[in-house]
Amino acid sequence: MHLLLLGLNHKTAPLAAREAVALNDQDTAEALARLKARDFFVEGFILSTCNRTEIYVLTADPEAADRGVRDVLRELKGVDHLGDERLRIRLADREAVHHFFRVTAGLDSMVLGEPQIIGQVKEAYSRACRAKSTGAFVNKLCHLAFRVAKRSRSETHIGEGAVSVGFAAVTAARDALDGLAGRTLLLVGAGEHGSLVAGQLARQHPARLLVASRTAARAAELAEKVGGECVPSEEIPGALAEAHAAICCTASLKPVITDEVLRPALARRNGAPLLLVDIAVPRDIDPHLGKLDGVTLLDIDSLTRVVDENLERRKADVPKVEALVTHELNKFFAWYRSLQTVPVIQALLAKMEGIRREEMDHFTAALDPGQRDRVERFSRRLVSRIIHEPLARIKVCDRSTRMGMLKLDTVLDIFALAENERLDFSGTDEGEERG
Repeated sequence: MHLLLLGLNHKTAPLAAREAVALNDQDTAEALARLKARDFFVEGFILSTCNRTEIYVLTADPEAADRGVRDVLRELKGVDHLGDERLRIRLADREAVHHFFRVTAGLDSMVLGEPQIIGQVKEAYSRACRAKSTGAFVNKLCHLAFRVAKRSRSETHIGEGAVSVGFAAVTAARDALDGLAGRTLLLVGAGEHGSLVAGQLARQHPARLLVASRTAARAAELAEKVGGECVPSEEIPGALAEAHAAICCTASLKPVITDEVLRPALARRNGAPLLLVDIAVPRDIDPHLGKLDGVTLLDIDSLTRVVDENLERRKADVPKVEALVTHELNKFFAWYRSLQTVPVIQALLAKMEGIRREEMDHFTAALDPGQRDRVERFSRRLVSRIIHEPLARIKVCDRSTRMGMLKLDTVLDIFALAENERLDFSGTDEGEERG
């Protein structure tokens, strides 16, 4: 059996190509149903996020699987980007497992160590379970991947600290106010950065999330999306009078919060402190406003320093996470190689039991029930003692090496066993002796 990975991700394909093959929940369910109907398919799952669409298939025929996966995606999306060598990622066996573990650990993300990927992988696995496209192989693969992700976050700093300016802005506001839950927050800007910040703010469970923008329709759309309230741009002074904190991220070429805008708001606050966070370039907030009584102003430079420090800390722990990935990768292949001995063990046990039963039937025909029971127990114990050592040695055989294959084939030959299912997952561990 072989594990084949076909897909596109942010390292191999531009956004337009990734969008063209992106699969929503319904698409994924349909794709898995169509794959299951193909002869090459044994098990599999699909991971589709904004940065990647990756299809993992366990198969005995990788070439047929390559063609079949491309056919299914072309039927659903009308494009054959997986057939384009310039865009696609195609990995098999150990490389495919290694890639999947790195993805789940956050090492392959656009933002190093980003936490969302583990939830996306778990959802991909859940969809595959609902589609009944999983089995022992995928179950073990995914659960070890979850273990990699858990250990990488508990034993290293790979997921700690804000590494995007928007996330840093929300984190800084949360720290400055000792939490944002139950607060009134103002977001000025509803573009791409504003949308990301709005999502982060909404997850802090504020009492009110006010969204303002020069484009009223865009502000209203974003406010509805995050459960906030739309504020017309001319009412920003009133919103500033009520807010505990305001984050600004517009594309304006000049400040949108000036002395004229802020002073009336401060007059209505009765000395209550106000936190302003400006992540726009050019700046949205007149820098002189940070000198006013009761106003704390954080700009993008201070946040960028925090982001850089956090990113460097994450990068420093990459070797630790890579070591965890390798450890779990070797555990997975040790488990898989142990499966390769199962048919031989089953065949040997069946052969021994058949011989024992045949001799028992012949020998105990003239015995009374009590005598037959004693001889039955004796025969079982005797066979068990005889094959105990051979079974122990068979269990540690590694069919991915020539010596392991020779030992197993010798057992099959000298005991005249018929092995109906040969598991031949190709690939040898790096540094492993062959021969």
